[in-house]
Amino acid sequence: VERTATAISEGDLSARINPKHVPKGLALATAFNTMAEKTETLLRSQKELLEAVSHELRTPLARIRFATDLIETAETDQERKSRLDSVDNATQRLDDLVGELLTYVRLESDAKLDQPETVELNDLFDQLVDIHGPLHEGIEFDIERVLPNVHVTADRRSIARAVGNLLSNAGRYAKTRVAIRAIQQRNGVLIQVDDDGVGIPEDDRAKVFDPFVRLTPGDGKGTGLGLALVYRIAKRHGGTVVAEESDMGGARFSLYVPNDME
Repeated sequence: VERTATAISEGDLSARINPKHVPKGLALATAFNTMAEKTETLLRSQKELLEAVSHELRTPLARIRFATDLIETAETDQERKSRLDSVDNATQRLDDLVGELLTYVRLESDAKLDQPETVELNDLFDQLVDIHGPLHEGIEFDIERVLPNVHVTADRRSIARAVGNLLSNAGRYAKTRVAIRAIQQRNGVLIQVDDDGVGIPEDDRAKVFDPFVRLTPGDGKGTGLGLALVYRIAKRHGGTVVAEESDMGGARFSLYVPNDME
């Protein structure tokens, strides 16, 4: 045990106790190896996330630097304004990324969710569509009211973030229309967001919930953390989220939230 612990402390995260060498301490060896495995997985995930974040931060920073350099050579006020707008857009993207990242880290750290409360989902949908609808010109956002009132007991702030991210994602990829509905179920509620875009290939539907995964190379839409946050919010509520094929021809995201929060 001491030799293995020393190896791990010196950076060999793959070190494990061979149970055959400690037949009388099999339970201890098993518990130690389980702890070591979880530690290695956590550190590997953090390293991968840090590498991904570093890559994502470079893009808006490079745009800001490039546009700032060009401002000095602008020959007209219109040209100067255009380059300032480019700086502003890149700064906003950077701010959005940092905000999503802080939320992601908070959820990963097992920080407590807010006190659960009764959330009326149709009212929440109205508020979120008012926020996200104007950001996607030419896209119609429809709230399909399956029932007059659909309630769930949950952390309102987290559920609003999850549904908002789903609406934002759908708005980016839709051709003309996004639809959202809430279906009351026996022990919780099912929230579905559909779009009429190109959809997601079946083999890629689980991947979209990983941080910074983009199915189209060079696709700079969003922060790369939106769906990863939805997945973690669902998990923290004891629920699920899956990507499916929509009857509208695009993608459907189905978020199930049970009423009995853990």
